[in-house]
Amino acid sequence: MKLRYRSTINITTVACYSALVFAIQVALAFIPNVELVTLLLSFSVMLFPLWMSASICIVFTMLEALVFGFMPWVILYLIIWPLLCVITLLLKKVIEKQWLVFVAVNTTFGFLFGSVDTLIFYIMYGFDGPATMAYWIKSLPFDVIHGTSNFVIALTLYKPLTSLKERLSEKYKF
Repeated sequence: MKLRYRSTINITTVACYSALVFAIQVALAFIPNVELVTLLLSFSVMLFPLWMSASICIVFTMLEALVFGFMPWVILYLIIWPLLCVITLLLKKVIEKQWLVFVAVNTTFGFLFGSVDTLIFYIMYGFDGPATMAYWIKSLPFDVIHGTSNFVIALTLYKPLTSLKERLSEKYKF
């Protein structure tokens, strides 16, 4: 396939996948900390090259910022979503052999999301020890929900998504 067509297809794929992630996130926003973003962004690494997955993370974050406003969480998202993609990439060969590693990554990510958020806020705002501890403790119930829901979602949807990927991989190569 000609390079210019391949580039157009890649850019369009990034845009459509980012829009899908954003639309699903907005659709599920009424349920606190239950989301498919973690699954879809980490699964993008199983589908596409890293540059496409990282682009999807950035486009998704910018869509959120444009709709919900540029707040401090935008910095968190610009760090944490590409970090998830890099972790998934580093474990990709292991995940392909043992799919439960993917579930473990998604679950751990959900449980640690608030801790990473606290670390970034500590660095940005220079919270003292007690304020940082209070900020982290208040996030724990949400992290439990986030981690548990990521576990259920990844456990339920990884195999169907992998099956779909295998069926479509011959027609659409990246």
